[in-house]
Order: sequence, then structure tokens, then C-alpha cells
Amino acid sequence: SGSETFWRRHCHVIELVKAEPGKKLRKAHTCSHCQTIMYPSPENSGYNHRRGFCADGAKQVSKNEPPPPWPQPPGNFSEGKHFHPHAFLETIKQIYEQVFLWPSGESPALEQEAFAMML
Repeated sequence: SGSETFWRRHCHVIELVKAEPGKKLRKAHTCSHCQTIMYPSPENSGYNHRRGFCADGAKQVSKNEPPPPWPQPPGNFSEGKHFHPHAFLETIKQIYEQVFLWPSGESPALEQEAFAMML
């Protein structure tokens, strides 16, 4: 309808600037891997981003190597510290079957596309 009312109301739900009493205004922290706001809720809330790893289990940052593309299929990584080879091989098998054995013509899910880029 050409009105910005809907977007203004819904975009102001999440603060992009942290305002704490007695402190300067600062931009909310965003994850360098998944680009989400890390701490939109109060401390210890389940809505906050985990420290050091994303929801897909991949490590957020690494000094030795870049993190895998986001988002990764579930089960390949956990807590940013553990790699699960069985789940990794199962994901390769699923993508191979979907692309080469039984192609459906559909585009792959974001997780599968990110996983294939990592290979």
C-alpha cells in the first residue's frame, strides 16, 4: 500500500544500538560468520548467540583457517570444537544422491550449497 508503518513497527523490535545507562551508545555485536545480532536479549537468554560458535555448530572465527561457509548442515560440527566425520560423509552421500543419482531439478538448500562450497 506504499506505507512504511508495518516496517517501522517491526524493525524497531530489535535494537541495533545498545543504550546502557551511564555509557556511550554502541552498535550491537554481530556474528562475523552468520551475521546475526549476538546478544538481542538479556544475559543468559536462550535467544542470544552462543559464544565462539554458531547455531550450525561451526566455529565463529579461527586464527589458523577461515570458518566454513554459513550455514552448515546440522551434525557436522558441534560447539565449534568438534568435527563429526560420520555426519560429514553422510552429508556428502545425500548431496551426491540429490545431484547425480536422482536429480529433481530443485536448487539445493542453503546448507547443502554452503557445504558443497567447503569441499
